[in-house]
Amino acid sequence: MRVDPETGAIDGSVFYTWRDVQTLQRAISDDYKLLNPAVMACNVESKLSDVDLGAWDVLQGRVADYTRQDSSVISVDTQVEQGKALQTDLRAWHGKLKALGCAVPDAPTAVDPTSAFGSFGDALSSLFKPEVLTLALVVAVLLLTDKRR
Repeated sequence: MRVDPETGAIDGSVFYTWRDVQTLQRAISDDYKLLNPAVMACNVESKLSDVDLGAWDVLQGRVADYTRQDSSVISVDTQVEQGKALQTDLRAWHGKLKALGCAVPDAPTAVDPTSAFGSFGDALSSLFKPEVLTLALVVAVLLLTDKRR
């Protein structure tokens, strides 16, 4: 087994934790908070088409859905991939607004979740979520109860 000391990849595979999802959620929320006023100002200047505004509405919905998601053990990889895609889409809006001549802050550096198993503590912390502990306790009780019969 080979572990990359920088990314935490084990034999080339990266395993994400719920903290990676939360990091992406914060980064996406922060970027959205930069972009939304710029989009609104650009719209006031009549530089955005109805198609652009419709696309922004869709992206707003995606951001809202993503930032409200609870990170779950089953779909952490999927949630990280969704977050990366949203970051890419938000970065494209920075470029679009600049190309239209609208004032927009520079796009923040994309967050690349790397806690994976590079930090053993981060990996273990994902096991200590209340839902996981509750499930482990229920299983332990069931197993102990079953052995007493």
